[in-house]
Amino acid sequence: MIKILGELAELAGPLSAVLVTLRDELARACYSNYFAPEFGRPPAAAVAVAGGAARHELTGQGGIEDNPERRIRGALDGLRVADDGGFGGFSGSGGGLAFEQLPWHSVAARLRRENAALRGEQERVGRELGDHQAELVRVEQQLQLFQKAMDAAEEGAAALRAANAALAASEARAASDVAAGAAEARRLAGQVSRLQAELAELREANTALTEAGASSAEALERRAEGLQRALHAAELERAAAVELAAARVAPEEARDLHAAAEDAEARLAAAQQALAAAEARGAAAAEAARALTPRPRWDEPEGPEGRAAAPGGGGGGGGGGSSDDERGVGQQ
Repeated sequence: MIKILGELAELAGPLSAVLVTLRDELARACYSNYFAPEFGRPPAAAVAVAGGAARHELTGQGGIEDNPERRIRGALDGLRVADDGGFGGFSGSGGGLAFEQLPWHSVAARLRRENAALRGEQERVGRELGDHQAELVRVEQQLQLFQKAMDAAEEGAAALRAANAALAASEARAASDVAAGAAEARRLAGQVSRLQAELAELREANTALTEAGASSAEALERRAEGLQRALHAAELERAAAVELAAARVAPEEARDLHAAAEDAEARLAAAQQALAAAEARGAAAAEAARALTPRPRWDEPEGPEGRAAAPGGGGGGGGGGSSDDERGVGQQ
């Protein structure tokens, strides 16, 4: 129909304006100006018009205005075919018009297909977006876990650094304590050596004093026995003299015997006093010997037995001093 109206418009001459208007409105009602044909090769004029429209839509510039009616009119005026071939809409030969836009039902079908494809794409994108969102949540959770692990690692590292510092300080204190202990051990070793030497000297002195006391005690015992015998003999002599004097002697001889007896008694009392003094000096010497050793005597047991045995050994030392007194008494 559009082809017939176009041919009639060419034949009408001055009356062709009405036919051209009818043809344009019919083409506008039948075909869409939004899509090019889906098959065939468009003519050069259609390519030029479509290229200008695309440039206009993309850049805002171009020879075709952004108006569907003007684009349709430009397509109707510009689409000329040089051969008998045609596409989608209609074609004519010998200068006839060729409108190559799609019909509205084709546009609607194509829009439905594209809409369905877009909905599928939207659903796919939505699913991918959900997957990405879930992945993002999982990544955020992993990041939180990693952050917590890093924080825990930092805390552990800080605790290890603090423990290392405390260990270093403790090691330094232990080293100083070891050095001080070594110095103290050396000092105590020297003191122990001195104490051992002193103990050896004290043992030697104690042994010497014990031997001297033993010898002095033996001498004192022998002297005491001699004095006892002399005292007993003097007593016997005095008793005999008294008896003899009472029986036979004259008064002068009795007086002499009595004086001799008194002299013997005086000497006996002096001997007894000398013996007591010797015993006292022996006890004092034993006490002085014990005072020379303020530390415990390792060669004697502790307890009452050891303390009871100590004065005997010390008393021997005093006996050595009393021997001179006894000798002096004997000389008297």
